[in-house]
Amino acid sequence: MKKLYLIFALLGLIGQILAVNVTFQVDMSQQTVSPQGIHVAGSFNGWSTSATPMTPTGNNIYTVTLDLTSGTSYQYKFINGDTWAGEETVPEACGVPNGFGGYNREITVGSSTTVLPVVCFSQCGPCPTTINLTLIVDMSEQTVSPQGVHVAGSFNNWSTTATPMSPIGDGKYSATLVVEGNSDYQYKFINGDTWAGEETVPASCGVPNGLGGYNRQVSVSNNDTTLAVVCFSQCEPCNTPQVQLTLQVDMSQQTVSPQGVHVAGTFNNWSASATAMTSAGNGIFTVTLTVDQDSTQEYVFINGDDWAYAETVPASCGVPNGIGGYNRQVSVGNSNTTAPLVCFASCDPCPGMVNLTLQVDLGITPASPQGVHVAGTFNGWNTSATSMSQVSGSVYSVTLSVTENSTHEYIFINGDTWANAEEVPASCGVPNGTGGYNRQVTVDSTAVTVPVVCFSQCEACPPQIQVTFRVDMSQQTVAPEGVHIAGSFQGWDPAASPMTQTANNIWESTFMLYQGETYQYKFINGNTWAGEETVPAACGVPSGSGGYNREVIVGNSMTILPAVCFSSCEACPVPYNVTFRVDMSQQTVSPDGVHIAGSFQGWDPSATPMIDAGNSIFTYTAQILPGEEVQYKFINGNTWAGEETVPEACGIPNGTGGFNRYFTMPATDTLLGLVCFSECSPCQGSAFVDVVFYVDMSQQTVSPDGVHLAGSFQGWNPSSTNMTFVAAGIYQATVTLQEGQYIEYKFVNGSDWSGAEQVPAECGVATGVGGFNRYLTVPAGGTSLPYVCFSSCDPCLVGISEDLSIDLKIYPNPSTGYFTLEWDQSFSENLIIRLSSLTGQELYHQEKSWTSGHHTLELFIPSYKGIAILSLTREDGSTFMRKLVFIN
Repeated sequence: MKKLYLIFALLGLIGQILAVNVTFQVDMSQQTVSPQGIHVAGSFNGWSTSATPMTPTGNNIYTVTLDLTSGTSYQYKFINGDTWAGEETVPEACGVPNGFGGYNREITVGSSTTVLPVVCFSQCGPCPTTINLTLIVDMSEQTVSPQGVHVAGSFNNWSTTATPMSPIGDGKYSATLVVEGNSDYQYKFINGDTWAGEETVPASCGVPNGLGGYNRQVSVSNNDTTLAVVCFSQCEPCNTPQVQLTLQVDMSQQTVSPQGVHVAGTFNNWSASATAMTSAGNGIFTVTLTVDQDSTQEYVFINGDDWAYAETVPASCGVPNGIGGYNRQVSVGNSNTTAPLVCFASCDPCPGMVNLTLQVDLGITPASPQGVHVAGTFNGWNTSATSMSQVSGSVYSVTLSVTENSTHEYIFINGDTWANAEEVPASCGVPNGTGGYNRQVTVDSTAVTVPVVCFSQCEACPPQIQVTFRVDMSQQTVAPEGVHIAGSFQGWDPAASPMTQTANNIWESTFMLYQGETYQYKFINGNTWAGEETVPAACGVPSGSGGYNREVIVGNSMTILPAVCFSSCEACPVPYNVTFRVDMSQQTVSPDGVHIAGSFQGWDPSATPMIDAGNSIFTYTAQILPGEEVQYKFINGNTWAGEETVPEACGIPNGTGGFNRYFTMPATDTLLGLVCFSECSPCQGSAFVDVVFYVDMSQQTVSPDGVHLAGSFQGWNPSSTNMTFVAAGIYQATVTLQEGQYIEYKFVNGSDWSGAEQVPAECGVATGVGGFNRYLTVPAGGTSLPYVCFSSCDPCLVGISEDLSIDLKIYPNPSTGYFTLEWDQSFSENLIIRLSSLTGQELYHQEKSWTSGHHTLELFIPSYKGIAILSLTREDGSTFMRKLVFIN
């Protein structure tokens, strides 16, 4: 019986530690989600901000399911991105203190599968379901009713009085409504407070209202929404965009007045003489007007410049003019429009004439500011008489009245001169008598529409593909005119196609090019051919003028070309930092300071001052490409009179009887050795060493001015000693100090004393003014100081509580990769010893059973340099000890 009880007890114990599925859910609808996605960090994953991504499931909800141990409590929080910069702020009402002044969420895992309720990011409950919707209407083109302006819609049961709008200036009125998120609403604006004042919503921006008209419509998310301003009864803001309207009349059956032909209409206040028409040949007169987009125009033609000679428009194609007659009428949309050719005082073309419609697609060629024209036998080959209208995209069209059963030759012109004429291929043309070709069409007694052809081609244009060209100008001084691209796709014009700077000296430009076509191009530094790049033969094609062009063959999908270095086939190499250091302790430093001159800065003795780092040490950091041979020397002052004499033993001949210092730049940041001015080694009697300072800013919002180190060794200047970001919030600075020197210092978040840390008394020395400084006596051989949290004596290790009862020693720290661990405690379970880099790379792993007594363990990490994390983890996966180690 005792055995049976024991089995039940064991089964109960096993059940308590069984893994249970727990699903976490967060609503991000009120956040802008990071490109790195959403993560959850907690005690179940070592508080890693990137180890546990969450999956979007729709409606801005993100989830993840984890196997957690039954009966165990876990703390956690959601992360917008994959760094602590994106952590949520958990409210106190639903959180537990995290030991850093904030709160974490917490769950105690039960014995069965659990799906946690959806919570809003940084909130305790679900995201609110209502939002503010702001509507704005421009009434500047209306006479506003004494009853004001209202809005009626599905949100207020279509009441014309319930929702008044408030004037906000410039003729605009606004109303903010509280509505449910993730919903659709219809509405319209009311000039007054009855339906008599409702606007007429255009079909192009409305939805049918079931009564023969249209309503406006908006779809809202879970975020407050303010709609763009629209003009009353229009789709766009007031000051409606305009388009071109071309009118044409056939006067071949009339005796044209000596005063010419005119048109009068709504567009010119019905003036009989204001708008003259131009002869296009064969009795055809045309005029192109600028009118409001989406408007209706009425008009009549006049044979002369007086109403006595106006045409009589037939009722069958007219609208009443209010005085017993009729006007012509045309409706224009949002693109240029050409009204059909008609005979004077008739609804149709003149007898014996037929409409001929010609169409051309400019494709990737931009339209000329002078417009698109057609010249041919029908207009006396006049390059500017017959303009074509844009009908869609890059397609232009014109309808002409020509004689029945006639043949016509013609050519398209992108502009209004012969210099802009297309080159018609021989395969679809007829000889023009001057070595080229014209297009040709024959018409019979019915209207003819010639199919759309591509400019200078026989067929329709091929599909267009978006191609983005990119160039890296990091090794060039960019011209004030910027960077341009010239190529066969834009007429080889070095000034026509400016490129846009995107980031890191990368410039780019996007074109729509024909699928399957081959194009040549090159980049231009400036906007003239004087700035053209020299394309290497290895990645170029002969230009026909002794050089080379780049070339691209357009595929069948959108293409972004790799960024290449200007005048190169490859990407630009990345420069690295090199720090020069000189000891001036045996010199009288010039009042003009210390400078460095070298091949990397044009050998200018005054252009590059060095920074006084204290203790007569001067430094300068430059960026230099790997593999570059660098020569240099130090200057006491800012003229060549103060140049050092470089010894032959550490120099290279400079061609003038002396020597320069030199080195080859490696592919890594480099700190050059400290040398005495005019010597190969450090100054005699000066024992200077490098000290590396570390601070962890992961619990701070780092200032845009960066992190700095200030101390007695550099005059307590809060802005002169910049610290460099390493990883995971850690910053470092290397300072050259004298062995045995006593210094005091502190870290600064920013570049002035307002950002100075508050050093705790237990690791500081009194400043004498109520605070504390950190302090150090510089050891022989230099050192890398332990990593500390800003304003703290210890590291800041988020989410890990170190067991202070365990006396674990690790030495030497820093080391060159050899470490000894020493401890006296014993444990009843196996422990996992793990050493990891800051990026999570595992450097060492061992599982060990610790019994009573004194223990030592030797570690050797041969292939890693930098900061690493030593952690001790129990068999259940919980980490109870973590220390920082430094490998030089």
